Amino acid sequence: MKITKPHLFYFNSKRYLSWLCLLSCLFFGNAVKAKENETSKNLDISSNSLNLGSTETFLKKLKLKNKAIKLKEVLGTQAKSTQLPMKFNLIDIQGAGIPVITKQFSLELDGYLSMEGQVAGFDNSEFIFQGNNENLYGWMILRDQNIAYEYTTEYGELVVKQVKITDVHPICNFEQHNILNKSADSKIAFPNAFTNSPHIGSYAGQHVGLLESKPGSNYVILIDTSRVMSNGVPYDVSKAFIWTTWQIVAASFSMFDVNVTTNREIYDYAVPSKRGGATMYRETGRSSCHYAFGTSTFCTLYRESDAYGQGRIAVHELGHLLHLAHDGGQPGGEYFNGIADFQWVPVMGNIWMGTGWNNALYQWSKGEYYGASNREDDFNIINGFIPSKLDDNTHTKALSIASNGSVSAQVNTGLIERNTDVDSFSFTLGSAGGQVNLVIDRTEHIGGGMLDVQAYIKDSNGYTVAQSNKSVKRSASFDIDLSQGSYTLEIRGGAEGSPNHGFSNYSSVGYYAIEGQITGVGDETPSINNLSNGEMLSGSSELFSWNTAGAEAFKISAGSTVGAADYYNQTNPTANNSHTVTGLPVDGSTVHITLHYLSNGQWMQKSFNFVAFNENTTDELGLISPVDGETLTGSSQIFNWNPGQSEGFWFYAGSTLGAKDYYRNAHQLSGTSHTITGLPTDGSTIHITFHYLMSGQWFQLYYNYIAATDGTSCTAAPDVPSKPTFTLDSSTGFTANWNTVAEAENYTVQLWMNDSQWQTINTIPSSEYSFTDLSVGSTQYVRISASNSCGSSDFSQWTEVTLPNDSCNAAPTTPKDLNGTSQSISWQTVLDATRYDVQYWTGTWTDHGSTANTDYNLNLSGTQYVRIRAINSCGNSDYSQWKALY
Repeated sequence: MKITKPHLFYFNSKRYLSWLCLLSCLFFGNAVKAKENETSKNLDISSNSLNLGSTETFLKKLKLKNKAIKLKEVLGTQAKSTQLPMKFNLIDIQGAGIPVITKQFSLELDGYLSMEGQVAGFDNSEFIFQGNNENLYGWMILRDQNIAYEYTTEYGELVVKQVKITDVHPICNFEQHNILNKSADSKIAFPNAFTNSPHIGSYAGQHVGLLESKPGSNYVILIDTSRVMSNGVPYDVSKAFIWTTWQIVAASFSMFDVNVTTNREIYDYAVPSKRGGATMYRETGRSSCHYAFGTSTFCTLYRESDAYGQGRIAVHELGHLLHLAHDGGQPGGEYFNGIADFQWVPVMGNIWMGTGWNNALYQWSKGEYYGASNREDDFNIINGFIPSKLDDNTHTKALSIASNGSVSAQVNTGLIERNTDVDSFSFTLGSAGGQVNLVIDRTEHIGGGMLDVQAYIKDSNGYTVAQSNKSVKRSASFDIDLSQGSYTLEIRGGAEGSPNHGFSNYSSVGYYAIEGQITGVGDETPSINNLSNGEMLSGSSELFSWNTAGAEAFKISAGSTVGAADYYNQTNPTANNSHTVTGLPVDGSTVHITLHYLSNGQWMQKSFNFVAFNENTTDELGLISPVDGETLTGSSQIFNWNPGQSEGFWFYAGSTLGAKDYYRNAHQLSGTSHTITGLPTDGSTIHITFHYLMSGQWFQLYYNYIAATDGTSCTAAPDVPSKPTFTLDSSTGFTANWNTVAEAENYTVQLWMNDSQWQTINTIPSSEYSFTDLSVGSTQYVRISASNSCGSSDFSQWTEVTLPNDSCNAAPTTPKDLNGTSQSISWQTVLDATRYDVQYWTGTWTDHGSTANTDYNLNLSGTQYVRIRAINSCGNSDYSQWKALY
């Protein structure tokens, strides 16, 4: 393997020690007068903070850039850092200097520095410091004195604060540990899927000292196995133990552009600012980690009883390495125990609680659950160190279906990189229709696979004909008969319950696969399937492929008008399903492709339009087609562009310059074409804003187009529909109905999702819609809006729908015999109750939490007043008489 060395400087001679010593003025140079012998072991403790001035000014005073250039001339770009000791002063909150000595120091060509070491004269101490002229971060710990200082950048100013040691070096002392141990061997769905994704599947004899999840990435997380094995042979555990530990960590970071590896060489050749690691130990104990990604300070991973536990604790500690704090709440205290009803727990909470769950889901979090002690945005913090991956499915892919209708998980796979990502797969059923029997499931190990699957099947008009998210299963499935037509399978991250009792789709990300059977697959006519109609061609020659649809032979032609062959004409028929067309223009014009096919002894044709490659705009960034000012073809339009040297792209479409009231894509794009939907068809002006990312900064280009005309006319948007009525269809579904509105062309149907937002379920022309696969006994809220080419009405008044529960006929009775203390309570079981709500008095009755059990941890103190009520799908009881607890 070829490994490219990053741009660091290798200080390997005392010749450069004098340069290093220039940094002895580090952190405010001449302002720091204290000397090492002036530092007492009885350091003063204060809760105040101290502003140390501008980070940029500080680094400019050090003139690191000039020194970096000189060192580059002398040393080249060899990729190492120095372990030569260097002394300088850090500052405490009194403004006094504290002498420190580095054990490791590196300086990258872009000015990013990283160092760690200890306080001079204090053996049981440590410090790190890292950053650049925009953002500096560090901490210092003196353990014997129980003192810690943290250095952070706030609005461009460097600030030192005194903090608890555990604020920068959490010690994970879980009270409940290794409960209900369960083998991790059978915790992978579709184990043969993703043969090209190294971390997915069962152990198959790989060298466990050379594992890599994303070879070639600039970002690296090392699982250091040097203390637990030698040359790929573990001392105390199996190779499969190391493999499973690694694949759980790799799965937990698979949405990020990072290589999780056990190969020390890969780590050594990554630049310090883009690497971090954790060391495994043979001994047992309480694992821990500093806030220290971007330095050589590693997490400590003590040995667990099985790989399922070892992998999970490794992910938890690496979260600390990336500056994530514990996710606390009740029950659990400092480590939230998760929500057993949904088998969900945050990675930074008590991951051991999920050990006995068959479909456990460990996710990054932003504290949406009720009573969360920590509402930091995990993804936002991690992205400060490691970027997310780019979308792997920016266009609809054809679902790979074998001739016998089999859909294999080995070839129908994908990755949900962000919670806004939607992956689409197309398939077509012939004239007789067919049956769709599919399962979509996460493919990564249960210990790290974070994806809960939400899936939809939509018809050619974009209307949802089926949806699925299996409760507490992490998968979606379909067993449905469909009529003739073209369909799209949409896959996205799912959510269950509500964010405060359940989980949102915030961290429903990761790899998935599709498996099953589809009967009746076909198309009445063959169709080009490797390029979308309207897409830009790649040059003067282009490979076209198509589905055969039972046809016996094929020919293809290309011309300047529909049906013409003045560019290319294939004279000899072929039985193959692909052919390369040559002699195409390269001027950005429209190219008309005709696919001729022989069916039942008769030659027939099908026409397609594409945009010719434009060689005259190869180096000019911007939209190529449609041409600025053209009339668009409909409510959706493919836009092609030349990327130039840009790194990413974004689209707005709106009624005014820069507006996005028609369209805004959900995530950053990386290709050269994209379909914009939801455009008006009334002949009005459409404003397209084309955003492009270059050198880390976003820029915009503006284009105007004429909307297509659909041949209809209207004078105003339709009236608001009436409040919908409903019919219960089952315990998991209902049908909503509403009045037909004059001049309405479509109706938008919305449900209130996850207790937080209205979500559009479908847009349809009819005045009724059936919902399926909802949670048994759940309460749903539905509303409707009418629309035509002139606009949309306001939404109707919402209707509440409570689905029945097969096991109840009435709301439960009021709970009795409430007893306990301010720490914990219990009560008598209520017949047919599925959940209990707990409230306590804070000047008003305040929700404390919910539970399915008849005992509950309050974790309060002093005198408390508490009451409870029972709930099932038929309703809820009155609250019990309050109880004074001590």
